[in-house]
Formats: sequence, structure tokens, C-alpha cells
Amino acid sequence: MPKALDILEEYGKCLDDETDKRAIWEDIKVLRGEWNRFLRIERESANDLASFLTHMALGTMQQPRQEGLALLTVHSSKGLEFDVIFVVGMSDGTFPDYRSNQNGKTKAEEKRNAFVAVTRSRRLLYLSYPQSKIMPWGSPRNQIPSPFLKDMGLV
Repeated sequence: MPKALDILEEYGKCLDDETDKRAIWEDIKVLRGEWNRFLRIERESANDLASFLTHMALGTMQQPRQEGLALLTVHSSKGLEFDVIFVVGMSDGTFPDYRSNQNGKTKAEEKRNAFVAVTRSRRLLYLSYPQSKIMPWGSPRNQIPSPFLKDMGLV
């Protein structure tokens, strides 16, 4: 990764437009910081570009702020705690994802993710699911609660 950033930095030096040059250098500075943070927190993983990009895509590189609202995925909430947690989309086909029904290992991973989600709260936990949702092709579809809510005895 550092070599790739060095190449990008050299490219930035060749640019005539000062605005473009400054933008590239600012991006490089951010990426170097994120890469260094990744190396510190992911000591046991394969510290390669693919792992770094996966962590960035999943949002696990984000540092939550002390105050205010943090919008996180279940994956990026691992290891963190908050006073109040809202887990939305707890409907069958969304959480667990409809594709996990085809693979027992994937469904077990989804169940572990649900456990992570509900154990992040210090004080209050809200779980919700929609009665219906508009599908990508435009038609409404009624929703049923996630089987995880049934497993927890909540529905």
C-alpha cells in the first residue's frame, strides 16, 4: 500500500492544476493514516490491500465519535458499545439476508452478527422491522419478523 501511495504522490507532483494536486495530497494523507490504523488494529489478519479495502467497504475503519449519532453497520459495531442502539430492518429476508437461507454456514454467521448487534447497547435497545416495503421493481411486499426475533422470544 505505501508504494501505491508513493506512486500516486509522484503523479500529483506532475499536475499543473494546484487544486487537483492539493486534493490528491489530502487523499493520500487520509489513506496513509487509515492504512497505519489498519496495521495497528488488524495485527492477526493478512495485512494486504484486499483486506484493507474490505475493512474500508464494511466501515470497520471508522472511529465513532464520543457525542452525537453514529450510523454503523452491524459489522462495524463489533467491539464498541453505545448507550442506545436501534437495529432496523429485522425482517426475514433482510436480517438474515435472503441469500443466507441457501447456506447453513452463512445463516450461522448472520445469527452471530445479530448477537453482536443486540449486545452493543449499555442501556436501551430498539429492534424494528417494517410491515411492508417497496421492492426494487416498485411493488410493495408484506414483511414478516426476522426469525432471530422469534428466537429471542420477542415476537
